[in-house]
Amino acid sequence: MAKDFVEYQHKIKSFRGMIEVIKKLSQENMIIIVSSNISEVIKNFLKENKLESHVKDIIGIEKESSKVEKIKQSKRKYGIDNEHIFYIGDTKGDIIEGKKARVKTIAVTWGYHNRDKLREENPDFIVNSPKELLKLFL
Repeated sequence: MAKDFVEYQHKIKSFRGMIEVIKKLSQENMIIIVSSNISEVIKNFLKENKLESHVKDIIGIEKESSKVEKIKQSKRKYGIDNEHIFYIGDTKGDIIEGKKARVKTIAVTWGYHNRDKLREENPDFIVNSPKELLKLFL
């Protein structure tokens, strides 16, 4: 499965406005990517979009399969308290794992699951666009 991610990584595109949001958020926030993708694919995407300097760390599938554990590892590694961590995801599973890790959750509706499905897990925030996501942190 990880091989498939590498093979098709050239097809990965950013959602409109997301690159600018990452750049702005990283000015005053630490961005750590917790993903079920492999880190190499994420690093290549960041490099292609000139975002490498905007992301502090990437914790991909090869390091740990559980996103809960990945979030906990980040907390320990960087000494961040739960109230300062926002886990952003586009699936019900992401919201469930963020809650299990006891961090604030932000559901984004432009990804895999729609707003109604995401709402079932009661995320702390639901946003409908990258611009709306940025407004949460300004």
